[in-house]
Amino acid sequence: MSSRQEYAMQTDMERRYCFTEQEFLILAGSLEIRQLYGFKPEEEVRTDERELYQQFFKMTNKGFLEAAEDGYLVMPEIREMFRYMREADSVITVCAVDDSFPEKCIYPGEKTVLIEPGGLKGKYYKCSYGSLHKIWKQLCESGMLLMQNVADDILYDTIPVCDMLPEDEKLVELTADMNDLRTAEGREQLRKYGIRTIMEKRSASHGYPGRRIMLAERPVYDMIFVQDAGEMKIFHYSEQLLLEMLTEWVRGGETL
Repeated sequence: MSSRQEYAMQTDMERRYCFTEQEFLILAGSLEIRQLYGFKPEEEVRTDERELYQQFFKMTNKGFLEAAEDGYLVMPEIREMFRYMREADSVITVCAVDDSFPEKCIYPGEKTVLIEPGGLKGKYYKCSYGSLHKIWKQLCESGMLLMQNVADDILYDTIPVCDMLPEDEKLVELTADMNDLRTAEGREQLRKYGIRTIMEKRSASHGYPGRRIMLAERPVYDMIFVQDAGEMKIFHYSEQLLLEMLTEWVRGGETL
């Protein structure tokens, strides 16, 4: 069975890849992708023809390319993954406030793509794509999400302002005046209020955040802070609720 036939039989499976920076640049360039939010190359693709062909040979052995009569072709499943990234009109960034994990980028679409930089200064990129649910499971397994869940009867209840803790009121005031919470100063401020993870929906073209979710650790119930169009809503934390919010983001709808 050829690699193409095998791919056609397995299109519903989640796929994971690990590319070096050079490999990512070559693949993106061959598919005419010049700019991609979340990917900041440290260097340009080498122009030396001999080195390029050596790189093509290595990538063929890894299963990223296949040799053809007139050169090399990007494997169909990898071409498909880059197409999903290129066609996404938004990107969801996931940032650990304590820097325990590098920032992850989720490209929503027909299938969801997750990019995770690794190594010093992003020397390689772990990429995976599949259903939103499978990508969500990866985030849960990575430890970036919280663990405490609440009972179903309070799952969707917004916490009234009058019931907010004093530190939560201060957090709402603080974030209302901060455009970029991912700076070193911003993360330091958020750590004081128990914020562990920031998720932001951004435009894929200019990168400006439109919606924001912050996950906060609390002594009794962990919290979800949802900031959208200048309005803040607060919920008790639940993986189920957070997944539903993310699903609405992917579909382009409003949060709860």
